[in-house]
Amino acid sequence: MKIYEEAKELVPVMPKSDSTKILIFEAITQLNAVSRTVEVLRSEMNRLAAQLPEYPVVMAMYGVGSSLGP
Repeated sequence: MKIYEEAKELVPVMPKSDSTKILIFEAITQLNAVSRTVEVLRSEMNRLAAQLPEYPVVMAMYGVGSSLGP
C-alpha cells in the first residue's frame, strides 16, 4: 500500500471533467491525423525513391528499411 500512496504523489492525475475528456479526445484525434500524414509521406517517398536506379542497391544494404532507404 505504501508504493501505491507514493505513486499517487508522482503521477499527475487530471480531473474527470467534460473539458478534460474533450482535451484528451482532441489530442488523440490530432495524433491520429499526424500518424496518417506520416504514413502517406513515407509511402510517397518510397514510391519516388523506387524510380531511382540505385534504389535496389540501397534497399539491399543491411539495416536499411522502408523509412531509411528512400
